[in-house]
Amino acid sequence: MIGNPSKDYLSYAVNFGVAYNLPTADWARRHHEGFANTTKVLRQRRSRYDFYEKLILILDNMGFNGVSCVARALCESAKIFGNSERKRGGMIEEIVKTIFSYPSIQAVENEPKEHRYYDHIYGRAKRDNIACSTQYKECHISLLDLALGKYLTSIGQEHNDFKFM
Repeated sequence: MIGNPSKDYLSYAVNFGVAYNLPTADWARRHHEGFANTTKVLRQRRSRYDFYEKLILILDNMGFNGVSCVARALCESAKIFGNSERKRGGMIEEIVKTIFSYPSIQAVENEPKEHRYYDHIYGRAKRDNIACSTQYKECHISLLDLALGKYLTSIGQEHNDFKFM
């Protein structure tokens, strides 16, 4: 913000480049017809894919196999949250469910191959009886268990002298 109170002058600017990727020439070419012709399901897949790409980069930088961990999370999510009779969970559980669930309408041929890859993982896990931890053994942690706090049970047992506020 720049301003001069004695002149009633105030200028305000926001730099979105810090938190969001700005459009590139390639992005403009791909979206030159606008977004009106995209379906809600395609937008959901696109936003999830964008998030997964960022998550994969973070996991790779932490020494994990990011692609395998995201695939395992999608697989586990289909097993845990894919059941329609399941009751709603708490806030964190619903956020995790939203992030790691894929739209039920199958990806079509003209969608990007990444969308079809994640759609295949999620659909196969809902359909078949597979063990996600062995199917994606390159990932040694469960992102769902991590997000839902299942790894925190040992904290209370090992560190009894530590007081939380």
